[in-house]
Order: sequence, then structure tokens, then C-alpha cells
Amino acid sequence: MGSARRRQQRTAAATAGESVGQVGDVACVHQGARAWCQGGAVARRGRAPLCQACLDRESSTSRLPLRPLAPAPTPEVPAVVLTAPDVVDLLRAAEARRLELVARRDELARLAHASGVSWAEVGEAIGVTRQAARQRYGA
Repeated sequence: MGSARRRQQRTAAATAGESVGQVGDVACVHQGARAWCQGGAVARRGRAPLCQACLDRESSTSRLPLRPLAPAPTPEVPAVVLTAPDVVDLLRAAEARRLELVARRDELARLAHASGVSWAEVGEAIGVTRQAARQRYGA
């Protein structure tokens, strides 16, 4: 069979709308044969599934269209139903944690300045000006 005939058959197969597969479910055709092959196919060139490394190294003169594989389905996460008291409890816990973190930040800012870090550096680290850092944490 001539190369033109094979190319025509490959092109017909590529445009036939056959199942594309999913990322992670299909192995690259070069898996184990090429040192750079990553194994998991991300797209098909004709009927051949290829990994990203093989796609990067293949000739740009290929006549077959590149078809991306469908992303793997994400598992359904069951909806959580929260009652009003549950939400209030979560809000209280979040506020308590926020206050802990603010106290820790304040402690570290004072410690940093006592260790020789400038107010400008302290302010930059916490997202305020040097003047604001000095007013907030200075003596």
C-alpha cells in the first residue's frame, strides 16, 4: 500500500469522530521506547495518543490534526447542608483563628524589629508602610 493511501486512511480515521479518550486513561504510543516519553497521553495525532513530551518533539509538518483528549471527569462532591447554628459556629471558629493569627503577626513584627529589621522591611512584609508599622508595633 502506498504512503499516499496510508495517509488518506489516517486522515479519514482522524476525522471520523471516534472516541478520543481521557487524560490519564490512555498511554502514549512511545511509552518505553523513547527516553523522554512521559507515558500519559494528552492528545491524539490521528489515532496515535501522545504525551506532551512527544508532542513537543514531533515534526511540525504532520498533516494529521491534533485532537486534545477530554479531561478526566471530576468526582462529584456531595453537597453539604449547613444549618444556621452550624454556620454561626463556623463563623465563631474562624474569628477565633483570625485573632490568634493577628496576635502571632504582631508578636513576630515586634521580634523582627528587636532583631534589627527596619520598620520599612517589617511594613513591607505585612503590607503596610514603614510609618504604619512603626506606629502599630513601635514603642
